Amino acid sequence: MLRYDGLIVTDNVKFSAAITGGLSYATDPIGIEAEREIENNGDSSLLFYMAPELSVSFAEHPDTEFFLRLQHRSGGWKTLGNFQDSANAVSLGVRQSF
Repeated sequence: MLRYDGLIVTDNVKFSAAITGGLSYATDPIGIEAEREIENNGDSSLLFYMAPELSVSFAEHPDTEFFLRLQHRSGGWKTLGNFQDSANAVSLGVRQSF
């Protein structure tokens, strides 16, 4: 994971950006991944994973961040599991540091 923590726009707002990468293992793929597995005779259990993220926090609550993350799983042009396609999911969340 790489993270740039602290583009302070005003005295009250801080933006951060991060990207996470690695491998993702799913024991029972669902949705579009399961459909593409059947169509292409592939295996989407182990795929590459990438997740860029943007977050914002406020001066009055610096330990609380709101984030937007795009989660991407891909076979890397059939590098893993003979799986050419990819699947994405967008997440919104709140992170509390303590």
